[in-house]
Amino acid sequence: MISQSTKRWLDSVSARYSRAAALLQTLLQTARTDLGRVNRARAIALAEPLPPTPPRRSGKGAFTLLEVIAAVGVFALAITTSIPTMQRAFSNLDTTRNITLANSILQAEMEKERFFTWAKVSDTTYQPSIDAGLLRNPNIVSRFSLSRSVTTVSNRTDKMVQVTLTARWRSYDGHELSSNVSSNFTNGGLNDLFLAQF
Repeated sequence: MISQSTKRWLDSVSARYSRAAALLQTLLQTARTDLGRVNRARAIALAEPLPPTPPRRSGKGAFTLLEVIAAVGVFALAITTSIPTMQRAFSNLDTTRNITLANSILQAEMEKERFFTWAKVSDTTYQPSIDAGLLRNPNIVSRFSLSRSVTTVSNRTDKMVQVTLTARWRSYDGHELSSNVSSNFTNGGLNDLFLAQF
């Protein structure tokens, strides 16, 4: 004998199955109807004559003269606008490299002058030279020059000077460029104290 709960469960499953079967029957009928419509449309399409094909060009897919001229014009425009951009990029690259080299020259000379005595630092006739370690680079030898100026700091006569080092060079397009660095030196300052210990 089947329990009441099992019987209810079987009834619910049976009801669901009946609904699913009815839904499947409806879908099948709809598919048959749609298939009939498709077959009728296909038969009508096959009964009508096809439109005539357009005549073929005799050149087998060749370009017309107008298309070739337009393509050449676009290519020429692209080339002419890219050349100035490339020149500017190379100029900026050259300037950046030269500023880096100039800063190396200035830093090397300034470090050398930090060990000078007060008499040599304040000497306005001293002419700096590019450090020998940097002269191995042929770009530095042929393009760079180094100069020095010494000015007395106001209100500090005979006690403080400002040394300015300037590196000059010509860029590849002929413009003269420069970079400089300045430092103050004091009579009896740290440099003299350091030299007095040796």
